[in-house]
Amino acid sequence: MSPAETSPRTTGSRTRPPTSPILVMTLSMVLSGCATLFPEPEPTPCEHESTVSDPERVDAERVVMLDLSASLWRTEEGSLDLSDRLAELIVDEDFHRLPGTRLVTLGVFDGGSVPSAYTVWELPPSDRVDDVVALDIEDFRSCVEKEYLPAALEAGPLAPGSDVMGGISDGEAGFVRGTGPDTVRQLVVVTDGRSNTGCVDLTELTEEWAPADEVAESTSDVCRSTGEWPADDLAGVDVDLHLLTNAQEGDSRESHSWLSDLWLGLCEASSATCSVSPPRSVDREARVTDGGPPKGFPEDPPVFVPAWQEPCEIQELPGDLLFPHDSSTARPEAVELLTELAEHNRECADGPVAVTGHTDSQGDHDYNDDLSLRRAEFVADRLREHGFTDVTASGSGAREPVCPGDYDGNDDVDDPCPAANRRVVVDFTVGEG
Repeated sequence: MSPAETSPRTTGSRTRPPTSPILVMTLSMVLSGCATLFPEPEPTPCEHESTVSDPERVDAERVVMLDLSASLWRTEEGSLDLSDRLAELIVDEDFHRLPGTRLVTLGVFDGGSVPSAYTVWELPPSDRVDDVVALDIEDFRSCVEKEYLPAALEAGPLAPGSDVMGGISDGEAGFVRGTGPDTVRQLVVVTDGRSNTGCVDLTELTEEWAPADEVAESTSDVCRSTGEWPADDLAGVDVDLHLLTNAQEGDSRESHSWLSDLWLGLCEASSATCSVSPPRSVDREARVTDGGPPKGFPEDPPVFVPAWQEPCEIQELPGDLLFPHDSSTARPEAVELLTELAEHNRECADGPVAVTGHTDSQGDHDYNDDLSLRRAEFVADRLREHGFTDVTASGSGAREPVCPGDYDGNDDVDDPCPAANRRVVVDFTVGEG
């Protein structure tokens, strides 16, 4: 079967009108390596298209779906170089050394309404001299890191936003599905998890505070009803969701945990064997371009994730979710979020509430104390407006960091460490009455 017959393949489970051209990654490769005494000159990685010798006899498949949404790749200063991190996920040495016919499929997704296109490679036999196999792996990694990923970034997404469930469904459709009863199937999805279109639209789902497992259960039902769920579920597939974070506004340990639990719940509802890597920050110093977004990247609507916490306990709110950096003037969405906070904790409105503001370590102590107090007073005033009668406000400045040394060797205010320190803590349990 020729490459044209194996790539691209489209999904049959998702209702997606052809509103824009399919993004086709035209890169291809054949892995070098030799086991003969006088080999033919070997092509360099990515020079030729690969073929799938017998798609009906596939022993192992690894499908990797890359989220190309701007929220993951782009910052105000430029775009991030994720090539090294992603190459580690795509080029899995354990998979490379499995016996039999093994396919690696790469796909990309964004927030568009057309199915993904795929690039498929058949790995050379693994039962050869170990150093030759090691060379194959190195060549594959070089191709991915130096050619495939930079080209994907240059192309950029066709549509704004990120449809993560769409990416998962397209990944399921990307399997060739050989006939072997013991075929290994691995699906790796690399994303920030901040889906803002499709059946998992977190801009709508996170308007109310709710535990991630409840949101996952109700959302899986919605995705099935709209035809956006994987056509064959994901039974028999090992799914690994790698969540990366680009220090978006509203990032916090709690929001990261909520996102991890949400996608784990959605994955497990599909009958797959699931794992979710906790969100990891990307190296914000690794720029591809400077001075603005890369070519072709449309706007990506922000997703704010208010992490679920039990009512009438300590609630920790990301400061960047409520206020712009170095300001106590609230964002427009802060009032709505604090309204949700008040309703979520309505049962303890008659008890004492202590609101404490915190800052990062940038700036002098007096300034940080004043800024943190002004932010705490804003939150306290909103709670009083909603009927909380015993509310006190205080500012702790930078004296109680959750991430010590936030600016050690780093002056990036958007880094996850100082962002975590900028927070407002609302304690509904002090002096319970």
